[in-house]
Amino acid sequence: MTDKYDRKKVEMEFDGMGEDSSIVHWDANREDIITTVGRKAMDLLDLNKKDVVLDMGTGRGRWALEISQKCKMVLGIDISNNLLLSAKRIAESRGIENISYFRGSFENPFEEMDLRKYRINKIIAIYAMHHLTDPMKKRAVDNMLKILQRPGIIVIGDLMWSEPPENHREKWDEVYYDEGDSDFPSSVEYLKNVFVSSGAEVEYVKIHPLVGIIKAKFV
Repeated sequence: MTDKYDRKKVEMEFDGMGEDSSIVHWDANREDIITTVGRKAMDLLDLNKKDVVLDMGTGRGRWALEISQKCKMVLGIDISNNLLLSAKRIAESRGIENISYFRGSFENPFEEMDLRKYRINKIIAIYAMHHLTDPMKKRAVDNMLKILQRPGIIVIGDLMWSEPPENHREKWDEVYYDEGDSDFPSSVEYLKNVFVSSGAEVEYVKIHPLVGIIKAKFV
């Protein structure tokens, strides 16, 4: 168990994941907790055809592919070059032209592209932000706010504790918690406070005692 974020370790972990991995599978109809969270989170974006959406931690583009059908444009960023290459191939094979993928991270969304020029008004992150420590999550939200156009919405669907995780140890594998090896989930209250202190109207949806969704609306 570690107590700090290791970018290289996380990057190598995702680069090595096969196409059948539940964590980075591209099929949004796969039956698991990530699909449940992703579909509900996508609904909370309140998408329309004028929206430009940023999918942070896009992986193989599972949610970018779904979102692209309901908005003007989707930008997907990830730290894994292998996953990005796979995401690009899937989008191209489907003839989808309103998705662009770039190298980027929560700590530096602008690694490959200055995303601010796209006038992004909605941001989503599904099962990706929990790799960050609490202080890094606060900085990640600050980075999102440098990108987000107002009025705008940020939706985070992820591991987050509404109850002590020790009380649900038998569910850790079910929700893909790695016992603190590279996962650092926050409490729901901490995440809500981060967004409230940034000026957001916050809605919380409980999916599971260890998994939830936060919708932050900025006017």
